Amino acid sequence: RALGNWNTDLGIPVDAANYPVWQNGINLPAGQQIAYKYYRKNADGSVTWENLSGNRSLQTPASGSLNLNDQVNW
Repeated sequence: RALGNWNTDLGIPVDAANYPVWQNGINLPAGQQIAYKYYRKNADGSVTWENLSGNRSLQTPASGSLNLNDQVNW
């Protein structure tokens, strides 16, 4: 749910201040399997999901932090 629960109106925006690296930080529940995917909101309001055959996934650590370095293919 912290990532929007697949609702693109609730997703977490990323910051382009360090372009071409887009980043953001978020607190997620510890020790959880999380499925996620990146998307773009287009000027007309439509959504383009990244070009993957499935979802991305990660296991959050029991404690501490996790940094992701994903590359997205549109």
